[in-house]
Amino acid sequence: MLPVILSVAQAPTAALARRSVEVHHRSAVGDWELDVARNAFSGNVVCRLRAPKSRAFYEGGAIGFRFDRDWDVTEAVYRIDGGPPRASRDDLPELTTLGTPYDRGGMANPGQGVVRVPWRRIADANTIAIQPRRDRRVRTIRLLGLKGLRSVALSQGCTPDVRFVG
Repeated sequence: MLPVILSVAQAPTAALARRSVEVHHRSAVGDWELDVARNAFSGNVVCRLRAPKSRAFYEGGAIGFRFDRDWDVTEAVYRIDGGPPRASRDDLPELTTLGTPYDRGGMANPGQGVVRVPWRRIADANTIAIQPRRDRRVRTIRLLGLKGLRSVALSQGCTPDVRFVG
């Protein structure tokens, strides 16, 4: 009986996937975690910067804060480091300019319960307090480690911002 020789095209895709993607960098500071993966075949880099406990993530030049998916958060208000309140809808022009993906749902709830804040507003902040809806309590999220890990991400090839996934 002749041995069966598989070409690369016929090899099981799961085995190829394991060999073609390697985690390039993984680190954590405070509540924030950074994962950088590089595809060994294409050289593409994918980055995930997030705070799993607070359900926050960096994507498209902004930090997204996840609340219940079915919540309409168009009236959300936030305060950075105890500063003055700011309506999240006032950030929409800047988010649009940045190319931040903020419209993921239908017309009734386009934000899918995610409040997004442009990076430049919170780059040097320690905390952000968000009231996602008028009838919900305020949630405070610590930002310790976010700025440093974003810098590490950029040094690991996570630029431009489209390389970040939420």
